Formats: sequence, C-alpha cells, structure tokens
Amino acid sequence: MITPKQSDTEPYSARSHLCFATYTFLILTLPGWLGANPDSKRNLEDFAQLYVNEYHPPADSVKLSAVGKNRSKALAKYSIGRRLENEGKTREAIQAFREVLNLQPDASSLARKTAALMARAGQREEAQALLEKCLADNPGDSSAYISLSNYLTTYRGGGETRDRAIAVAEDALNRFPDDFSVYDHITRLYLANGKKDEARQAIKKALEQKTGDPDFWLNLGRSAIRVYPIKPDQPDTPSLLLVNEFYERALTRDRKGATAEKVADYYRATRQWEKAETIYQELIAEQTDRLDLRKNLSRVYEGLNDQDKVLETLEGIVTIDSQNGEAHQKIAQIYLKRDDRVSAVKHLRSVLRINKKGAEDYLSVAGLMVRTEPGQDLDPKVREEAIKFLNESAYLFPDNPAFPYYTARQQRALEKWGDAVKSSEKVIELAEKERPEMLDEFFYFGFAAAVERDGDIKRAEKLFRKTIELINKNQPDEDTDGQYQGFVAQTYNYLGYMWLENDMKIEQAGEMIKTAIDLDPESGAIADSMGWFHFKKGDYEAAKKDLLRAEQLIEEPDAVIFDHIGQAFFHLGDHPKAIEYLEKAVEHDPDKKEFTDRLKEYREAKPATQPADVTE
Repeated sequence: MITPKQSDTEPYSARSHLCFATYTFLILTLPGWLGANPDSKRNLEDFAQLYVNEYHPPADSVKLSAVGKNRSKALAKYSIGRRLENEGKTREAIQAFREVLNLQPDASSLARKTAALMARAGQREEAQALLEKCLADNPGDSSAYISLSNYLTTYRGGGETRDRAIAVAEDALNRFPDDFSVYDHITRLYLANGKKDEARQAIKKALEQKTGDPDFWLNLGRSAIRVYPIKPDQPDTPSLLLVNEFYERALTRDRKGATAEKVADYYRATRQWEKAETIYQELIAEQTDRLDLRKNLSRVYEGLNDQDKVLETLEGIVTIDSQNGEAHQKIAQIYLKRDDRVSAVKHLRSVLRINKKGAEDYLSVAGLMVRTEPGQDLDPKVREEAIKFLNESAYLFPDNPAFPYYTARQQRALEKWGDAVKSSEKVIELAEKERPEMLDEFFYFGFAAAVERDGDIKRAEKLFRKTIELINKNQPDEDTDGQYQGFVAQTYNYLGYMWLENDMKIEQAGEMIKTAIDLDPESGAIADSMGWFHFKKGDYEAAKKDLLRAEQLIEEPDAVIFDHIGQAFFHLGDHPKAIEYLEKAVEHDPDKKEFTDRLKEYREAKPATQPADVTE
C-alpha cells in the first residue's frame, strides 16, 4: 500500500498510483469546478499539478483482505502462466503456475496440470513432489488423490510406483465412498493392471452406498459397464442385471428429469426395448414438444420391429414439426417397404422442399411416381400429378433437359400429343449443346411418334429417318436379350405402317415392314402391318393369312387387328366372319366410331354370292 506524503523520488509505479488517485478526484469534481469558474484561465494540467502529491486512501469497505490479496496475486500469476504456455515458454509457465500454487495450495486441478507440464519438460521427480505436497495440503479433496495416482501410473511406471498408485486410489475409495470419480478412476486402474476381481469388488462396494444423488448412480452405471461388459443380444445375464441396478437406482431418484432420459437411452442402447419404451412414453407425456424423445421412441419401436408404432411416432413428429426432413424421409422409407408409393412420394416431396435437394433427387421422386410393374397400367391421375411435379421441378432447374424429357414421356402415355411435341422440342433446345447424348434414337423415336399422332406426317417421317440414322450409328456390339433389336424392328414397322395408314409410299412401306419382320418374326404387331400391306395391295388372301397369324401372336386382344381381319374377310366375301371380327373389335374398343360404323355397314351389306369355301 502506498503511504501519504511520498516524495518525487518514489519509484514510477508508486507515482503512477498517486496520479491515478488524484485524477479520479479530478474527474469527479471537474464539472462543478468549471461551472463555478466560467472565466477561469486554469487548464487540466494546472489542476493536476495542484494535487499531484496528495494521496487519498481507499475506504475500508473496499480494501482487500489477506485472502483476497492472495487470490488477486494468484489470478495474475495464473494469467501470466497461461500466456507463457501459449507462447511455448513451458519452463516459465511452470514457474508462474508454481507461484500460483504457493498462493493457492488448494488448486488441485492446477497442480495436476502443472505436474503434467513438468513431466513433459523432464522434471518428473519434481512433478511427483508437487502432487505429493498437493495431497498433503488437501487431504479432503478426492481429486488430489486421483491426480497423484494418475501421475504415478502415467509417468513413473515400475512395480513399486504402480503399487503406490493403486494404494493412493484405494485410500481415496476408503475416504470418499460416495464420490463416483474415485470409482471411475480405481476401476480403470484395476482393469489396466489385470485386477478384474478387485474392479468388481469396487463396483459392488458402490452398491452399498445410500446416496440420493442420481448422478452418482448414473456415472457408476457407466463404470460398471466397463467392469461387467454387456452383450445386448443376451438379456437377463448377471452382468446386465447388475448394471441395471445402478440405472434403476438413478431412476427412482429422478423419474421425470434428465436422469430418466439418460436411463431410457441406456435401456435403448442395451436393447431393453420395453423398459426404454415405458420411460420415453412417460417423458413425452410430460414434455410433448420434445421431438428428440419421440425420435428415440421411434428407434425403440424399430428395435421391437413394430413398424406401425414407428410410423405413428414419426407421423407425430412431422405433425409438430412439418419441416423435419429426417422424419419425412424415414416415413417415406416405411411406405416404400409397404409398396404405398403414393404416401411415400408425399413425404419425399416434403423432403425436397425442406432440404433443397438437387435435380437428381427430384428426378428420382418423379420416377417413383410413375414406376409400374410389367403389365401394370398407371392411373391417369397419377401421370397428371407427375407432369405437374416435373413442371414445378423444371422451374427450379430451368437448364436441365431431363425434366421436359420425362414430361414428354408422360404426355405421350396420356395421348397428349401436342404437349408431348412441345416438351420434346424443349429437350432439344436444352440438350443440344450441354447434353447431346440425351438426343439418341430412343428420344427421336418417341418424338416422331408424338408428331405422327399429332398429325404432322411429313415431319414425323423426317424424325423416324433420324431415328434410323442414329440406330445405324449407335448399334451396340452385343444385344444379349434382343431388346435393342426389338426396338429397331419397332422403328421400321412404325414408319412403314404410318405410310400405309396414309396411303403413302406403299412399296417402301412394305420394304420397311419386311425388314422389321426379319428382325422380329414373332411380333404380332409387325405381322399385322404385313397383313395390312397386302390388304393395301389388294392381295386379300395374303392379308388374311398374315392377319390371322398376328391374332395368334398377340398376347392381349387387339381391336385394330380384329378390325383388319374383319375387313380382309369382307373383301373375300365372307360376311359372317367379317361381322364376327368387327364385333370383337367393337367389344374391345366400343368408343371407336370407325369400328361401330363399319360393323353397321357389314351387317347391312348383302353379298351377291356366298363363298362356297373359306379357309380360316
């Protein structure tokens, strides 16, 4: 403490203290002084010089006690030590920390830290002495025992030192039987030294305690698991039941708080599903907005293989938090396993909105919306919804040609030919430079078919020729299942049949269809085209032969083939057979006016002669 009436020869620090006291007074009185002397010529320097040698001691109420002075000095030294440590000046930092310990001998955690620094700096004996002194100074602090025991185990080694480490730990256990950190340390120490029986005895000693602290039992439960390893797939083993005892004691002391949650997590981790379920349900009843508890409960139901409960719990989560993408994703997976794609898609679309997924994710959902099994037809409403979704996706990814590509496919399936043409044109616009590989023979075939059905025959012909050009360019080296060859046959057949239907290039049409037959001789559709070629040429007997063969080859009844057969019989003069096949055509496609009109015509027609013999 600086005393009054110090001379100008005092050290700088003392003079600074004097000036600080004086300027404090100056700041407090300056406003009034200026107000009382508005015309005064004095400045701050004059005022400071006036009081520079005066000292005003602090009031007794703010004076530091001896303990306070020690703590202040200790904090200052500790701050210096941390700075030196950060600067890599380990030895200087150790000296600073030791000075702190001289001032605050009860700082056992700092003693442990300082000893570690000393050990790494080669001062191992001094470090041990430091911890021995800390223990002597703090016999009522369990951490002092643990620090010394840990140090002896880590840095000193050797049989005698190991025995001393164990002895110190055992002394701590006897002195602090209700301190879980002691149990944690000594069980680790026993196990590390092959003393499994001693570790088990320590755990059993813990069960003799009567403490009401739930944290004691929770922490001891974790230590017990190390000593008594649990195999989750083996319920009701002695080890499991013993460890359960710790968690059950914790639960009896706190069934609604954080302890209960940790106990439930333990039961879930050890696959004791029913016990975990009960606690989670109780917690959720008290804390209905805790989504993490509901998530954990859903995992319990997964463990119980109760998918209905899993779904119910996850649905509860998204009801509370509609933006929970993880829950939506899991719900979708459950619905997919149940083959409920409509419900799955609903939640997957929520995932897309929430998580801002990429274009591929949107395309995957779209593919899921329209996926069908072989022979299965898709509800037109589903296709309409898929088109809507694809259009929304295209808005988000305007430069991606995949969206109009798949949109066109759905539009063709719905026979929206004009829309399909526009979508295909958009594909070309987007893909021509960036993704030309999309513009392959399969794309052009679909585009050509849409254009033909939309009524532009000349443009369709050009597109089919483009398809054939790409086929000749891209023909695969191997076609083990014959699918590509079937596609090629379909292309030639489509172009040839289109010409026949429009009374164009009949001979060329025949050549196209013959090529198709060579590629796929068992196709009913191509056999029908060949029969129709003969019909257009006026060779009704050849037509009837190929058309009847087409009827045998098709897997499902086809109204167009029945109509063609009927027309062939009619031109051969066999009106009963003609009427019979037209009736089949109308039966399978009653909305087609062309068939109903032709049937009426055939029924009203009176042939001049009845054929004597008709070969079927």
